[in-house]
Amino acid sequence: MADHFNSDIPPPPYTRHPHSSEIPASSTLTSQSDLSSSRSSRVRHSGRGHDLSGPNCYRIVGEALVTEAKWSSSSSSSSLSTSRDKIDISFNLKDNLPDLQYGISPSVKEYALDRNSNGNIPSLNIVIFFLGDKADLKPLLLIAIEMIKSYSHKVRITTQEVHKDTFLQYRNRLNGLSDNNGIDLQDNLDFFDVLAKPNFSLNDWSNYPNQMEITLRSFYKSTYLQNTTTGSPFAADLIISTPNTLAHTHLAELFGIPLHIIANSPISPTITTPHASSNIQHSNAGNNLSNCLSYAAVENLIWHDLGKTINKNFRQIPLGLDYLDENAGPSQLDRLKTPISYIYIWNSEIMRKPEDWKENIDITGFIHDEMAQYRPSAEVVEFLKSGVSPIYVNIDLQDWDTDLRERVVSTIAGGLKKMGHRAILSIKGMDTNGQLPSDVLVLDNQDAVPWLLAGNRVSAVIYDGDFHIASLAIKHAVPRIALLGEEHGGDGFWPRRLQQLGASPQPIT
Repeated sequence: MADHFNSDIPPPPYTRHPHSSEIPASSTLTSQSDLSSSRSSRVRHSGRGHDLSGPNCYRIVGEALVTEAKWSSSSSSSSLSTSRDKIDISFNLKDNLPDLQYGISPSVKEYALDRNSNGNIPSLNIVIFFLGDKADLKPLLLIAIEMIKSYSHKVRITTQEVHKDTFLQYRNRLNGLSDNNGIDLQDNLDFFDVLAKPNFSLNDWSNYPNQMEITLRSFYKSTYLQNTTTGSPFAADLIISTPNTLAHTHLAELFGIPLHIIANSPISPTITTPHASSNIQHSNAGNNLSNCLSYAAVENLIWHDLGKTINKNFRQIPLGLDYLDENAGPSQLDRLKTPISYIYIWNSEIMRKPEDWKENIDITGFIHDEMAQYRPSAEVVEFLKSGVSPIYVNIDLQDWDTDLRERVVSTIAGGLKKMGHRAILSIKGMDTNGQLPSDVLVLDNQDAVPWLLAGNRVSAVIYDGDFHIASLAIKHAVPRIALLGEEHGGDGFWPRRLQQLGASPQPIT
């Protein structure tokens, strides 16, 4: 490895294997049969053989099932659930098997669980791993601030450098606050640059594994390096992470510390709904079985593309952990139920907790920033006062093809002009070329979203499936419709879920 990796990373706390160069690529250093007992593992690994098609895709031929998966062309930046890393999946059952009638998931005993919220909670060092966009980071910052204000925890936010300004804005909310000993709480919130691209995606990592190695090792450093502001020591007692960081389970295993996963769409296996990152293009299995299998298919593709680098350049060196084979590597989060807790941040009225999600999984409700302070410009205020409430259009076209992007903007502009509607447009990647009617205001500030959707300021919102826009629209009872590009990005999970509930019309594709 490059010298800049080895110069500031300590040797592993213990070593259970020879140097990675001495290990054959196909060898397994320890038995992992105890980790392969879940229902998804039994289905996935039963009598399977590989007919791999190369990077970014795989094909597994089993005795009863053929599974194919590949990264979708719509994969772009990731969110809390990796929901923009879309994976196209096909299932072909060789025999006519009945559908699953109920999920098979054993109860989970949560050890050392203190249900007395009034107890004396010691101050902890907590590291939060995050990769994604600003909207998905904000709930984690709100959680961090609440933990600091309530319990004087020291919290480190480990994420992309592009989020530094957002971090500082939220850190300022602790200005002037102190703990019982008079210590300034602002110093308890720390930032750590994880050296990842602003538009991170797991699909990119599959094409550029060296970038993944740099980022994973940065997550490792963030668990023990001193506070970057005060110089005070830091050693993580707890990891909170979004699913897509991939470093979480390995570092929790290394240090023997608790791990909490937080997500805004489903990544825990269930028969109720498919994996949020899956796009099931074909299946001759029943809906429940297809849903359950989708979780294994997504994890298998991720491990197929990234597992070799995770093993060789992260687990073995520098962490000193055991090699994970193709049976043990995928679906770690599902198998290692006991030491891992899950927090899903949506309202149970939108999606109730499935019966096959057990005690270690909780649905907490939406997390909105009630203290957000957006000050609209005079231009925005005057536009809202000058006529009826406008339609708000907030979509991201940056990853769309140029021709399609122009057609979408032209269609929106033409529709607004024809119907005589006023509108506020927040469209990333938009080039209007003078197409827009006079009753249209272009607003680039994404911090305006909560303010616009509150107080009946807009009559409806057109969005690209973004979870946070959907949650705010639900909170403020704003009519909404999703515009999804099947080939060019957009998260369709929540728009389609709202359609099933009768709470939104069918998404436009």
